[in-house]
Amino acid sequence: MTPGITTAKGIIKVFAGSGVSGFNYKGGGHPLLKKILSGSTLPNDPEFVAVLKTITEKSLPGNSNFPGLIQKIFGPLDVIRFKPLTGYLANNLGLKNPGIEKWIELYGPEIMRSERNLIFSIAGNTIKDIRILAEKLKPYPHLAIELNTSCPNIKHGNNLSPEFISEACYEIKNIQTDIDLILKLAYDPNEGYLEIAGVSRDRVGTIPIGINSVPCKHIPDDPKYFGNFGGVSGKMAQVFNWKVADDLTNEDFPVIIPSITNLSDLKKVTNRFQGREYAIGMASAFLTNPFQAHLVLNQILKEG
Repeated sequence: MTPGITTAKGIIKVFAGSGVSGFNYKGGGHPLLKKILSGSTLPNDPEFVAVLKTITEKSLPGNSNFPGLIQKIFGPLDVIRFKPLTGYLANNLGLKNPGIEKWIELYGPEIMRSERNLIFSIAGNTIKDIRILAEKLKPYPHLAIELNTSCPNIKHGNNLSPEFISEACYEIKNIQTDIDLILKLAYDPNEGYLEIAGVSRDRVGTIPIGINSVPCKHIPDDPKYFGNFGGVSGKMAQVFNWKVADDLTNEDFPVIIPSITNLSDLKKVTNRFQGREYAIGMASAFLTNPFQAHLVLNQILKEG
């Protein structure tokens, strides 16, 4: 079975996450990444969707200490550690964003003209915040809303109860009735993601689950570049993220499976999740090994 999750707007095979890949408001990659790839661009394919950086109701500064101009040119490299070609990446980016009002002012007109499949990612610590975000994003074209409840590199705000998360899902679905909702969860050794997914399904029905980077505190072999904060992506995250995907697909949740860094990984996932509904999530691979990432992307999209 080839990858593909059914949405209101058709089958989506690849969800390209934002994170360190720098997918901007139009769904394009980081300008330096485009130069590395000799000017190649991400596909404007109906089976490909770009998930934009998470938006909050108020602005957040993120965790980088680099000056603004340096960040604009090179990105927040002080809160990213990666090993090229190995598939390892750790980040402590935080949820830097200008807040919903400024975000709309800066990017709303461009998004209205965009022809790319986009998903808006939101986060909030109160139901009021969630309502505001869902209402204000409603006029702008998007395939789905991703509710990010599991960012591993913020120092507070992730201790959200399953009941809060399920209520937030309900509010989004109630406000945006014609789009899909994706719930983004993360590995934890107590398998709390299963409880959250189950309670949310009881409230709004079965929804696709995205999987965040693995909190480094749960990975014994991780160098812990950022102490107990930060998330790990790529090869080191596979055993953890693919367990989450196994657990959730066994409960009949469609899952967006990350940590695929090359064609060999893609084959492993295709065999392992045969007969289950899943799509491929790609983010850090575009930075750690961009050529392999594009080979994976092209292989998935060309399959019928």
